[in-house]
Amino acid sequence: MKPWYIIILGVGLFILFGYSTQTYLNTSSQRLNHQLLSVQSALSENHWEEAARLMKTFEQDWSGTRKLWALLTHHEEIDNVDQSLTKTREAIKGRSLSDAQIEIETLRHFIKHIAERERLSLVNIL
Repeated sequence: MKPWYIIILGVGLFILFGYSTQTYLNTSSQRLNHQLLSVQSALSENHWEEAARLMKTFEQDWSGTRKLWALLTHHEEIDNVDQSLTKTREAIKGRSLSDAQIEIETLRHFIKHIAERERLSLVNIL
């Protein structure tokens, strides 16, 4: 009878870990996405200093989030975000509105994609 308790406990812990991981990925990706929308809004109003400040805040948040995401997802995905982040930072620094907007959208896509890719769904299983 004891082996069944261990199996049930193991499955329960597995499900709990999966749910916690998905919840964390969802909430952190929404937070990061919201910050990028604020940067986009500042850029659309040509507030370059505000956009640079918001981008710096995003980078600080990302550096903390990145560490845990690296444990939960593929490193290629993290590298894509880092690469796009560098391009976005430089586009804002160079005051290139079109490049900055393109890279922010790319960054948003990568961040949303990570949460979607790790989600337990039929599409991801097959």
